[in-house]
Amino acid sequence: MSSTHRPLALLAAVPALLLALAGCTSPSETGPVTGPSPTEPAVSTGEEAPPTGVCDAGQLTIVPSDLVDGRFTVDEACDVVAVVTDGAQIDVEADVETLTIEGSSNEIVAEHVQRTFVTGQGNRIEHTGDAPEKVDAEHDDTEYVQR
Repeated sequence: MSSTHRPLALLAAVPALLLALAGCTSPSETGPVTGPSPTEPAVSTGEEAPPTGVCDAGQLTIVPSDLVDGRFTVDEACDVVAVVTDGAQIDVEADVETLTIEGSSNEIVAEHVQRTFVTGQGNRIEHTGDAPEKVDAEHDDTEYVQR
């Protein structure tokens, strides 16, 4: 095809492209979306949710139902400990590589935590040795206290 025919071929292709894209509209523009209703149960994949309150495959997740009188003790080494609750007292008596806090107003007393990733607000971590490395220091307002 010569260079003078290329722009004409491109112009001829534009209407076809626009027609093809016309079918790509958002659901709000085309009416209601069909599919399972919110009251229908979700189909299970056969996999159970990971357990909480125990270190499983190197990860421990602490949720409100794991607390006893607002407290929880981590007494075995675990690679990752995730605190997903608010206002808890967590005692970490074992080595932890990464402590993730997704809740607010938690008091953590830790022997050794290598790094922290905190998305909640107003948390306090007492630690022995060096302060943990903050993964997202810019957004971490946690009070770190060496004891």
